[in-house]
Amino acid sequence: MKISGRNQIPGIVRDIEFGDVVSSVTIEYECGTITSIITTASARELRLRPGVCVSALIKSTDVMIIRE
Repeated sequence: MKISGRNQIPGIVRDIEFGDVVSSVTIEYECGTITSIITTASARELRLRPGVCVSALIKSTDVMIIRE
């Protein structure tokens, strides 16, 4: 499958909390973790569970940066 998104972070699902409508997926990657909220239907369709290899696709218009 090809996709136009270029901001891809490969990682492994470390935790997933299934909800009625949305689910929280925590992905561990080389620099830490990132959490995404996706629909539960999508999480089930992707058969997500801890240990599964995934890539997080970041759309630049949806990323905020804060200086520490």
